[in-house]
Amino acid sequence: MFCFGRLCNQYISLYEKGGEEAVVDNILAELDSMFDGQASKQHIKSSVQMWPKNEFIKTGYVSWIHNEEETVEEMQRPLSVRKVFFAGEAIPIDRNEWGYVHGAAWSGKDVARKIIEIERTGNFKPTSFASETWSWCSVS
Repeated sequence: MFCFGRLCNQYISLYEKGGEEAVVDNILAELDSMFDGQASKQHIKSSVQMWPKNEFIKTGYVSWIHNEEETVEEMQRPLSVRKVFFAGEAIPIDRNEWGYVHGAAWSGKDVARKIIEIERTGNFKPTSFASETWSWCSVS
């Protein structure tokens, strides 16, 4: 399950009171009510991640408000003499891919490219903030 907004606050409160077990028990109870008690019977293992409580994460999505191109280009530049790079859904290589897993993956791939270029040549080609529109499909 992935939640956001007000629903997330409900689970954060449960987590603060009773930890992972309280969250899982609540979700299983809700699913049991929908599926005649079968969710609990079929449940094997759970893992709960409370991103707002993680000091290095704090959130699930990012939204730039002003000067998005300049902000993204600044975040794409490395820190500390080309030793620290940032990647993720908040630093897309395509303006249409804000907040998506595939945008985060492309961002990571772009950082890997820069690191390889630095190792090979001592420099790297900056990312151009593309504006093309792409089509996507998913197969599960």
